[in-house]
Amino acid sequence: MKRKVIAAALVGTLALVGCTSQPAETVDETPVIEDATMEEEPEEAVEEETEPDVKTAAVGEPITYAANTGGSFIVTVDGLEWSQLATDNSGFGDGYYMGFLLFTLTNDGVDTSTPSMRLGRMWLEDADGVTVSPANTGFSYGEYGLGFDYSFELYEDGQTVRVAVPFMLREGSTDYTAVVDGVRVPLTLTEGDRPIA
Repeated sequence: MKRKVIAAALVGTLALVGCTSQPAETVDETPVIEDATMEEEPEEAVEEETEPDVKTAAVGEPITYAANTGGSFIVTVDGLEWSQLATDNSGFGDGYYMGFLLFTLTNDGVDTSTPSMRLGRMWLEDADGVTVSPANTGFSYGEYGLGFDYSFELYEDGQTVRVAVPFMLREGSTDYTAVVDGVRVPLTLTEGDRPIA
């Protein structure tokens, strides 16, 4: 009987222990993600930058150059030539030669009270787009008068002149662009044989 009482007491104790020492609840450590629909921000319309229209002209094509004083000049780029004779007489060092930007210009209603004028919105660029400065020396080149720093003389409305702007150019460079009042004229340097004066 004593064994039955001990066994019963042991079972009761175990039952009590079982009731009071249940394993702790497991806590789900996974973060709760709310079921929310993510609203995507509407993409703003990206305005594409429109590149300005690049105006081009060919050698020999007339270009209207608006003069600041009213009227305009009609400029025709005739080419870009280098001269061995001019190079030999220029004093340039080895690796350089004298080249001439050649153009024909007509006065179309520009006031000529001051006949000496200059084309301030005309220049020459090399293949890298860098402006090439005119040489500080030069010659008249054949039928083209010396146009140091894009200067020339016109005396009357309707008068036409040929102008040669001299440049010190690097040997081996052949691709250039003349820019005339925003109009780009692609040029290839060629050797010329006009006399110099």
